[in-house]
Amino acid sequence: MYMRRLSLLAILTLVLGACTRQGFQQPPFGGMKGQVQEVTVYHITPPDWRTGNGNDSLMFIIASAYDTEGNEICSVRMDSTGRIQSQAESMFENGVCIRSTNENGAHKVLGRLELVSHEKGLLVYDSYSGSKVSRMEVRERKLFRKYRSTVTNDGKVTMTSIIKTDAQGRPVSISSTDASGKEIIEENVFSSNGDIIEKHVKTAGTTLDDITRTEYTAFDDHGNWIEARTYNKIRMAREILRREIKYWP
Repeated sequence: MYMRRLSLLAILTLVLGACTRQGFQQPPFGGMKGQVQEVTVYHITPPDWRTGNGNDSLMFIIASAYDTEGNEICSVRMDSTGRIQSQAESMFENGVCIRSTNENGAHKVLGRLELVSHEKGLLVYDSYSGSKVSRMEVRERKLFRKYRSTVTNDGKVTMTSIIKTDAQGRPVSISSTDASGKEIIEENVFSSNGDIIEKHVKTAGTTLDDITRTEYTAFDDHGNWIEARTYNKIRMAREILRREIKYWP
């Protein structure tokens, strides 16, 4: 399941990170302050879940690396012992992703994207999956604070995303529709510091609304959070997040 999410993340990174006048641009360094080189997030079970002596119980680790321009060039998921479960790597030129590769924990390539052409509002990639090669196109359009991206694979629409931003350019609403017509809507509430304090995720046409609230309890000298706690809508603890951040010299 995670590898499917990671592959989708790689595609959405291309959609959201495209450096065109038509496309939504992700903030450099993932929105963190300062020139971040590496960030490692430890996902820890909350005390309410623990048994035995009550020591920290690490669930998994997510680590990311950035180039000096703020593009995310690597994302790795590790288990609690530090063994790699999956990873994605990307190369950028002038803010545009020209190559992206997804691997499993055994370093087997599951998918690869290579840029073919880049025009205003249109990115074209060759998509490799095993021995199969297909042509992926990402079309983008902007209207005020609303961005629309359509991804096609060999001419068939596989994903449509609509992103709405606030005055600071932060994504307050993201609606994604896959090839089957299933629409997932994500809404974000930001703090004055620019961190997400509340996230709503739901499937269109249903009354289910998954809510995650986040409280930030510690920050470093750059103003980036290094510890946070998440809760569901009835304030049951979900996880503790601890973050280690390394900056470019």
